[in-house]
Amino acid sequence: MLFERSGEGSMGIGVYHTAIWARKRGIKLVVVDILDAYSTLISKMKLMGMETSSLENVDVIKLGGGSTAGNVRVKIKDISEPVILSKKFNEAYRAVLSEEKGQVLTLAFGLEKLFTALNLSERAVQLIIDQLAKYIGDDRRITILLVNSDILPENRKFVLNLLEDMATTVIRTSKMGRMIEFHIIKSINSELEGICVRF
Repeated sequence: MLFERSGEGSMGIGVYHTAIWARKRGIKLVVVDILDAYSTLISKMKLMGMETSSLENVDVIKLGGGSTAGNVRVKIKDISEPVILSKKFNEAYRAVLSEEKGQVLTLAFGLEKLFTALNLSERAVQLIIDQLAKYIGDDRRITILLVNSDILPENRKFVLNLLEDMATTVIRTSKMGRMIEFHIIKSINSELEGICVRF
């Protein structure tokens, strides 16, 4: 699932409720923290007075960055080479999956930072997306890619198209004044496609 956010506002409330949803169902939560995106979110949630203990005890695979939040299982420091990054990430992620007999919910934060901060060729971008696509159809795994589309510069907007093409579900959110709109623009469940909800 691809969750595209544009505009201002924190996704902390949504992440908090997603963690509660997973815990109630006995689903293990794993976080992929790219360039401190998850660590930053936890810090913002604390400043907002939100409860974060349930999010600080999850297993984390960290790609780059210096801050830590959660139980960091693996830290991949050098993320400049996509082929090596993909190999190291797959090894770490498979190890985490192999420890869990039930379902695993993976929340990936900061993917837009990876595509923006590194000067990746289009071929390298496609390699990373192909690696993400490898896990589609794995019943043990639910993945939500949380992407802030506003961060991607114009010359990287094509990445969203590639991610949308790969994803089984695409939800776009935007803030309108005090309201947040959730629009399901793509879903493998045709009854959900096109639904728009405002809070």
